[in-house]
Amino acid sequence: MLRPLLHAGWAFAVLLAPLVVGCGSSSQASSIGSAGTDATASGNAGAYTVGGSASSGGASAAGGNHQGGAQDTVNQGGAQDTVNQGGAQDGGACSFSSAPPVPADLDPSASFEAKASAAGLRTLDVLIGRYLRGEVVVYAGTTKAQDNRSALVNSEVYGPRPDSAIAPGPALALLQVRPALDRDWDPSNPTPTGTTATLVVHGLPPDQHFILRQHSIDPGQTEVSLLSPVSTTASMATSCMGCAPDLMGKPAKLAFTDLTATGQVTVFMGYAASDGHDVDVTAQVKASADLTQLPACSLTFDDLAVLDSATGPNEIDNTLQAFQKNGHETTYATGGSFTVGGTAMCPLVQPYTIQLYVDLDDLGHYGTRNFVAGTAAVTCVPATP
Repeated sequence: MLRPLLHAGWAFAVLLAPLVVGCGSSSQASSIGSAGTDATASGNAGAYTVGGSASSGGASAAGGNHQGGAQDTVNQGGAQDTVNQGGAQDGGACSFSSAPPVPADLDPSASFEAKASAAGLRTLDVLIGRYLRGEVVVYAGTTKAQDNRSALVNSEVYGPRPDSAIAPGPALALLQVRPALDRDWDPSNPTPTGTTATLVVHGLPPDQHFILRQHSIDPGQTEVSLLSPVSTTASMATSCMGCAPDLMGKPAKLAFTDLTATGQVTVFMGYAASDGHDVDVTAQVKASADLTQLPACSLTFDDLAVLDSATGPNEIDNTLQAFQKNGHETTYATGGSFTVGGTAMCPLVQPYTIQLYVDLDDLGHYGTRNFVAGTAAVTCVPATP
């Protein structure tokens, strides 16, 4: 079945900086998966497909050499290569030969190189692996949406601003259903209970998205975000009762027409030093979508790059957008550091660099390589006055 195409050459402006919510990082490898938090960009125009067949050759023939085991460490050209491996499957045009397993826990006594590689694999699991295993549900279809952002800005200082809108057209969406976290509420809920379902709908070409969120402890209520540009956080400013399908069951189809959500927000108008004042404004979002669940086999690297740019209101990441494509492979140079001695105020820190890679012919074949340890140096924490 043919679907609207997401062109492999869509471009993003990429700003590398710490993630809002880290993907797969640990305290010992804190910058693995780092990416921009406030970068905005829009995809180029032209023909787009959502998911498509696998790259030339379909599922990579190399998959036939993946023999059991969760990980395999090999040396290629002198550089250590840590790879996710699994038994090959006859997937036809599937974009991967085998979905990688969840990364195993690492022995705390493992070498720095092993720890850095493990952190990189956890990052890749968040960005790719969990989609291939079907833990995050992906949908394709159509959408349109608009908010009244023009009424929610300090127009006396910044002048008039337009409303945000996603024009009617193709869409790619993800749905996560997981145990509730404290950050699922604003302000944060120190004792989260129940389950949270989060639907993120990206208009294509990738330019803006909106989010629907439901909590099992608030049946019938759906929070809806204002529209947000690529790789920027979203404000869950509006909500509605009985307006959206139940997301908890991960339905095969999701459809809603002119869903309308509202919420009261306070906007500061004027200049703080003179006539500035607070104004209560009603925020409003209206959205429609007609979405059908995609099989994991149809996902492409470019689909995942769109999806991972925003997976929740404060969960944004442009790491996949920063990968560099070279033939049938795409790579990302990153790094981190380990504390190897010193004191709490003046730790001895050893930096490192490492490369993440993904086989575009077989998305389940990814890993880390080229670990390089830097020179350790003392980095003192400034004393608090």
